[in-house]
Amino acid sequence: MDKKVLVDMVVEYLEKLLNALLDSAKEAKDAATNEESKAENKYDTRGLEASYLAGAQAERAGVLLRAIDTIRKMTILSFNDQKPIQSSAIVEVEMDGDEKRTFFFIPTQGGIRLELNGQVIQTISPESPIGKLLLNREVGDSFEMKTKDSSHEYEILSVK
Repeated sequence: MDKKVLVDMVVEYLEKLLNALLDSAKEAKDAATNEESKAENKYDTRGLEASYLAGAQAERAGVLLRAIDTIRKMTILSFNDQKPIQSSAIVEVEMDGDEKRTFFFIPTQGGIRLELNGQVIQTISPESPIGKLLLNREVGDSFEMKTKDSSHEYEILSVK
C-alpha cells in the first residue's frame, strides 16, 4: 500500500474541509458586518453572535492549515516486525479475535476514514485513545482498550 497516496488522500480531505470552513467563515463575517446585523435594541445580539462564529471558524481554519502542513511534511518511514509503531505506520490489528482493522498513523487529525483499493483505512493520531495504546508497540503485541460501555482486545498483526 502506497503511503504517499494515503497522505495525498488525507490532505485532499482536509483541504475540502478547510475550503468549506473558509466559505462559512466568510458568510459569518459578512453577516457580522452587514447593516442588517446592526443591533436594533440592547437585547439584539445577532451581529455579536455572528462575529463570535466568524472568529471561531477562522481559528479552526488555522488549525486545519497547520495540520495540512504537518501532514504534508510528515516523514514516510519503513517498518518491520521489530520497529515500534510511530507516525507513518500502517498497522493491521485483529479486534476481539475476529475483526481485522487497518490504521494509518499520522501526527494529527486522526479519525478520517479512507478507502483505497476496496480496503478501509482509518487514520489515527497520538492524541486518539487507540493511537496512545498503539504508539511504540510492535507486531505481536496485544492490548485492551476500554471505553465507557465496552472493552476490546487487540493484537497487532503487521506494521508496514
